Amino acid sequence: MKALFAVAMSAAILTAPWAGATDELGTRLREVQSRLLAMGDRVISEEQWSALMRDLADLVGRARAAGADGIAVEAIAAQARAWGDLRRAPAQAAALARAGRAEFAGHNRPELRQLYLIEAEMLARLGDADGIRRVMSAYKASPVYDPPPFAYTATPDPKPVVAMVRPRAPQTESPVLLAMQKYLEQALAAPGGRMPDFLLVDIDGLRYSNGSIQGRVVLLDFWVAGSVPWERELPMRIRAREKFAAQGFEILGVCQNLDADGIRAHVAARPGMTWPQVEGRTARDLIVRLGIPGENASFLLDRQGRIRGRNLQGAELIEAVARILAESP
Repeated sequence: MKALFAVAMSAAILTAPWAGATDELGTRLREVQSRLLAMGDRVISEEQWSALMRDLADLVGRARAAGADGIAVEAIAAQARAWGDLRRAPAQAAALARAGRAEFAGHNRPELRQLYLIEAEMLARLGDADGIRRVMSAYKASPVYDPPPFAYTATPDPKPVVAMVRPRAPQTESPVLLAMQKYLEQALAAPGGRMPDFLLVDIDGLRYSNGSIQGRVVLLDFWVAGSVPWERELPMRIRAREKFAAQGFEILGVCQNLDADGIRAHVAARPGMTWPQVEGRTARDLIVRLGIPGENASFLLDRQGRIRGRNLQGAELIEAVARILAESP
């Protein structure tokens, strides 16, 4: 999430139309945004958090008073982003973004697109697909729908996945809506929901579906060969499988960038990685429905096929598997 926070804040700084301005408010906003970038890489104290919130609230107030709507909107976006990424409070972040876009409803300010995107992103973290649909409808009805060129990066950790810089396009190809569609897909696969129906065939010809895995706790692991973060988590996956396989835990891997021969060679070089593997090209429909093309993602499913965790790392995975296995079948 820290990488997500940093890239999103960078995009806001670089794309703001007043970014080169020398006025006091613009300079002050850039200073606060720089602080936010730095805070995204380390733990901050309560004193630092309080000072940040005071400075942002002061900046919003001064920008409103001066009629500097673009700066006010960007400062509100920074408040929402801070709550979402520094405090891990997506509900609060979404509420701030929603209130900000309501305040400036009817304004044709390009900065407002950040608020729509932030609200959709935070709702995705909450698994609120209906909320995202409402944001998308509101965006399509707003004055800022599909305006002149706009750049935005949707960046699930660890690296950018969706980077769009387009000239004016038909409304059906709005880059903002495309980004929100990605968040909608993420919400549909959020913890608490059910994994979409699938039929996967592994590289040995064995078939797996929602029905065939019921009764087992399964980690559906979408991975990209060559990914350092995935390699870092591999020992914990091996440990989890060795520890819990006899109790009904299994991993089903889906490699997104190797063919069957490449997967076999990759697995052979990593002792302990003995679970079934699927070629990503044969699972393309599911990958797209989950909104994860080209990126690492994992979904922990309980015995009923419900998603109980997403992208669990380290000891979190071990603890979650043990907890779900201990539940009554």
